[in-house]
Amino acid sequence: MPQWYVYILKSLIKKFVYIGSTNDLQRRLLEHNNGLVQSTKAYRPFDVIAYVAVRTEKKARELERYLKTGSGKAILKKRILTDEVPKERSQSSPQVSPGFKPNVHPSFAAIDPMKI
Repeated sequence: MPQWYVYILKSLIKKFVYIGSTNDLQRRLLEHNNGLVQSTKAYRPFDVIAYVAVRTEKKARELERYLKTGSGKAILKKRILTDEVPKERSQSSPQVSPGFKPNVHPSFAAIDPMKI
């Protein structure tokens, strides 16, 4: 069964992300890194930071086209291109005012968390 990929490349030297599709991910990465793709030539070398495998070329092209739209880019930034390790919160945040009392539903007010 043929396999198609929608891939996301990140330049290792500049702030540049490229979205494309192919049926041979290794070959396509070599083409990008060897300067054979005009639209990415100035930004090489690249690393594949994510890819999605689909069954048909049609589905790959549709997904590629979507990921290049405003909403597709927003999803990429929020869900895929984020750091995998969450940033640690500093010891000082969040700041809580003295005397702060959280709103607690009356049915939970009598529960002692140490007995759960």
